Amino acid sequence: MAQTLNLNSKLKILVAKLFKAEKLYHSMKNTAEAAKSSVSKNSKSSNSYFQSTILLEHANEVRANEWHRVHQDYRIKLNDILSELPANKLANGLNEIWQSFISEFKSAEYDIKSSKSLAEESIEREEYAQLLKISTDLVRKKARLQALKVINDELNLLISQEKRNESIQINLASLDNISASNNNAINTATTNINSNTENVKSNLIPLKRRVI
Repeated sequence: MAQTLNLNSKLKILVAKLFKAEKLYHSMKNTAEAAKSSVSKNSKSSNSYFQSTILLEHANEVRANEWHRVHQDYRIKLNDILSELPANKLANGLNEIWQSFISEFKSAEYDIKSSKSLAEESIEREEYAQLLKISTDLVRKKARLQALKVINDELNLLISQEKRNESIQINLASLDNISASNNNAINTATTNINSNTENVKSNLIPLKRRVI
């Protein structure tokens, strides 16, 4: 029982981290939105510098909004299993979240690849207005991948720690249902996003670096 409660405690800690991240990214979103509004009010529409600044602040707003949304979504999912499931069923709920996460991660990776292809086609056809629209969408999709990567690291660490705990092997039997193919899928997706963002600067802060 004590070890099952330990899983409960670890999930609550993760929920607290996600909530703290939500507040951080909500603040970043509001800051970007305010900056965009300020520049818009105090600039001439014909000034290309101010127009570029507005676009940059809009990108920052889109990015922070997506980071906020992803963290909020997984906080709610974890909160749901904590509030609705008995302690000895938490592992089953965690496994369901993990399985849905794998699907979302793969979908996000596919989405960004598709948008990159559309961007390349727009450049070839010199459709720059369309390219601007696609670029904004790519900012959002890349932000989603970055946030999912951070949450993947947290979930993967939590599940790995609990699976190594032999004293709760029965309670966590459901975690062993993660197939080799699913493990390979998430590993491949993680490797790809690491390589894609390796040299790209990001404001996203890994949860493990945050002080709770």
